Amino acid sequence: MVEGFDAHADANLGSMEIALAISLILFGILVIQAYNYYQNFDDRWLLKSLVIAVSILEAFHTFTITHTIYLTTVTWAGRTDIGPNSYALTTGVVLENMITCMVQSYFAYRIYRLSKSVYIPIICWILSLLRLGGGLALAAISYLNVPLMDNAIIVTESFGWLITLAVTVGAAVDVLIAGSLCYYIKRLAPPNPSQSVGALVDRLVTYTIRTYHFAIHISED
Repeated sequence: MVEGFDAHADANLGSMEIALAISLILFGILVIQAYNYYQNFDDRWLLKSLVIAVSILEAFHTFTITHTIYLTTVTWAGRTDIGPNSYALTTGVVLENMITCMVQSYFAYRIYRLSKSVYIPIICWILSLLRLGGGLALAAISYLNVPLMDNAIIVTESFGWLITLAVTVGAAVDVLIAGSLCYYIKRLAPPNPSQSVGALVDRLVTYTIRTYHFAIHISED
């Protein structure tokens, strides 16, 4: 029998509260970025729809995180026989996987636009879908576990291999996308670029990587 997870221990409760605070800050930044995007850019409706979809899903994701912390620290305060597994927590896992898949798929498409080749994007799409499938499978198992009022640690210990696989695949996609974007943006520079052109390309690479990793961190928080 797996021992109860004491969510009210200093290390556990503190880490959850800090993670929630950071998540809310990042969500606020996302809202500002989405607002500025719609104010200043007139892109295709498909891209705008993607931004709307990600923003809405992230709003629900933030709600599930906040609700999970409330359940753990208020509703179940002092109890170690149940939780922290809940429908809110599991729904957050579903939303996180959906958002991450959408963000990774979009940046894989940007690689296709830069490279004019489908090979790397297809690899990214396949791996991203595998991560999504693993995450949804884990969420389904977790949903079934909620009525049993078991501790979520039981799920993580029983299916730790699936969690490790999903995280590893997700990290591999992140590295592949970031590296490919750097490579193909660098190729945009002429063979013998001037100092100003070289500096511009370097700024584009830096901006692209920062934008990608910010979007990924937003989706995974």
